Amino acid sequence: MKENLPKFQEWLAVREGLWMPDKAAVPGLSRLNVTPMTNTQRKRLVSKPVKLPNPFKPTVAKVGVLPKPSFLTPKITKVPRPRLP
Repeated sequence: MKENLPKFQEWLAVREGLWMPDKAAVPGLSRLNVTPMTNTQRKRLVSKPVKLPNPFKPTVAKVGVLPKPSFLTPKITKVPRPRLP
């Protein structure tokens, strides 16, 4: 039983708050655990942001990825230059 008892210096350090956690287990909770639950159980109480599911992948290819048909591309034709007199 004596093995489980802390030394006086350890007890005093805990009592004065020297071994208190520096930050909370989860943002939104207090640093000190005053509940009978463990910190792991307290972490489960905090709600997490919900990610929206992506129900399906798009079935249409992105615009600009498909090649343009050749008959739609304008043809460059030479315009005859007028002759000077």
